Order: sequence, then structure tokens, then C-alpha cells
Amino acid sequence: MYSIIKKNNQMMEWKNVNIVAYLYPHPLDEDYDTEQEMVSWIPGFVNEPTEDQDNPIYTDANLELYNKIELDVKEAFQKGLKSMWPLCKDIHMKQMNVMIDLVFISGKKKGIAGYRYGESDPMKGIYQFDMSPKLLVDYINNLKVKANIWEHELIHLLDHMEITRSSVYAECNSRTNNLRHFILKFREEGIADLYYLLKGNHPDIHSIEEAKEMFREKVKCAGLKCKEAVRSDETFRQELYSGYHFYEAGPWLILDALQKMGADMFDNLIVECLAAFKGGKEIAEDKILQVVKMALGHMDCRKFLSYAEEVMKEKVVTVENMGNGVSE
Repeated sequence: MYSIIKKNNQMMEWKNVNIVAYLYPHPLDEDYDTEQEMVSWIPGFVNEPTEDQDNPIYTDANLELYNKIELDVKEAFQKGLKSMWPLCKDIHMKQMNVMIDLVFISGKKKGIAGYRYGESDPMKGIYQFDMSPKLLVDYINNLKVKANIWEHELIHLLDHMEITRSSVYAECNSRTNNLRHFILKFREEGIADLYYLLKGNHPDIHSIEEAKEMFREKVKCAGLKCKEAVRSDETFRQELYSGYHFYEAGPWLILDALQKMGADMFDNLIVECLAAFKGGKEIAEDKILQVVKMALGHMDCRKFLSYAEEVMKEKVVTVENMGNGVSE
């Protein structure tokens, strides 16, 4: 079904999965020369020494703060796992590690959380995630954050093998393959944000046709960038793969692609969900998860690239032709 190692975990409950949320670098880690400026920005940090401790990093109040942060993040992640458990319960899981990034080591100056597929090991059942300083601040200040953050990242976990396959295109020096990865980003984030969309979110796009129009426009622009670029380097690729359009249009494209597969079971369920969504009605949780399960099990990279070809043919050139004229 999913592109990941499966193991019978039916006797296991979501609350028994070992979740380790940890500050990185941890202020108490002796391997790091932690300076006060590295942690004093954290909301709630008491930036004053005490009679017992000259360095504020080690005061009792701040030690409590570190522990509370890790516990709160663990609980937030656990809530996401509980929501996704019907899809995750059969997956080989031993430990979930959530790195709470204090120094932007994850590179997430704009993003808020991530699944680190390159550092995860499905064979051992150990998975790595990270969250940005921005999300940490929002959690501590009890600010409203994007809903279903950890559900999104857990769907990426379930999509591990296909994300790994797409990453081959992402990291190579071929601009044609970079364009393929750009297109596959709509699949990757589209599947991961299906849960968010079907919960009644993504107000900027209201239909499959709007999403397809955005997709064609963005692919055309990306194709021109690939043709005009002197070479493919890390800076070029980071700029090419950035943007929120993958999340906005992606889920709608996945729904359309599943409908076009022609299976009555897919079509009936998706039509029902779309009707409820457009009518402002709540979609049952089990049906949302069923759609996500369909996408994970049936919409691999190869099928999505074929679907993308058809979408591009409707009004623009083919995806392959977008790469013509690119000197590798």
C-alpha cells in the first residue's frame, strides 16, 4: 500500500510510540559551547543570574523552561500521531525524534517543520523530524499556528520511498531533472496537505480548475527559468523549489489525478468529499483518511508525471518539451 516498510503493529497504541523531542543544540550539552545569546531570545527565558548561579543558562527557571518546551512539543506531535494512527499503525515504528531547532541548522527560516527523510531509517523504524525557531516561538506564546502541521509531516513519512525517488531529480545538476522534481513537489506536498484541505482549509483556491491553471502557469515559469539558467547549482535549485504554490494547488491536483484513474471507488468518494467541501460541510475523519490512503497507495511519482503531462497538454506544451533547449 504505502511506499514504506510495514510491520504488524496492531498490538501497539499510538500513545506507546517513543517520541523524543529535544532542543538542538541543547543548552546543557557539554559538546557545545552555548552562549547566552543562542537561547536568550526564547520567550520565557530569564536573562538574569541568581544567587546560586551566575550564568542564566543554568538557572532553575530556565532548566524548567527547556523541559517544558520539550514536553509541549512532544504532546503536540503526539496529537498529530493520534490523528494519523489509522494510517500509521501498521508501519514499523520504534522511535520518532523531533529536533527543536534553536539556530536555524535545519535551514527553515521560512518553513515551520519538516520530515528528514535522508536521516530516517524505515528498516529500523526510526524517523527524524525538525521544527523551526518560528514554530517554537508560536507554541510558547500560544499563538495560532497552521493546523495539522504534524499530520502533514507524518504523511510525508508514509510517502518516504516516493519522496526519496523524487530527491534524485532534486539534487542532480540536470535542469531538466530539476524541472521534473519541481513538478513532483506538487505531488509530494499535495498528498501531505490533503488532510489539511479536506479539513476545510486552503481558502485561496476553490476548485480543481483553479489549481490546474496555477500549475500550468508555475510549470511554464519554472521551465523558462531552467532554460535561461547558466547552470544548476544549489542556489538555483533552492530558488526553483521554493514557494507556497505546491501546497495550494497540490491537494486539488491529487484529487483530480485520482479521479482520472477511473476507479469508481475513487471517483465516488472524491466526488462526495468535494461536494461536502464546497458546501461548507464537515467531512468525516475516516473518509479524509481514506482519501489520503488512496493517494499514498496509488499516486506514485511515475503516475503523477504522466498526469502532469496531460494537464500541460490541455493549454500549454508537454512537460518533456519544457526541457527542450536546456543545455545540461
